[in-house]
Amino acid sequence: CLVGSEMCIRDRYQVVKYFVNAAEKMAATSQIPKDTKKQWVKDMLVKVGIKDNAIIDALIEGAVEELDNQKGKVGDAFNK
Repeated sequence: CLVGSEMCIRDRYQVVKYFVNAAEKMAATSQIPKDTKKQWVKDMLVKVGIKDNAIIDALIEGAVEELDNQKGKVGDAFNK
């Protein structure tokens, strides 16, 4: 990233991964409904100043796929 520039995609992806992991854990413990995980992630991103757009959707999908590969169980819950 360039110093003083807008948050780069790599940094945004790390934030998205954090919230995707948090949403999965919260849904697993019934703190949020499983079918609202993606919206919860988007809401949290907006709260930290990351606007919802097509790039963010792609980053969320990438983070979910990465988590699927790691855990093998998140599945299509974010795609509902």
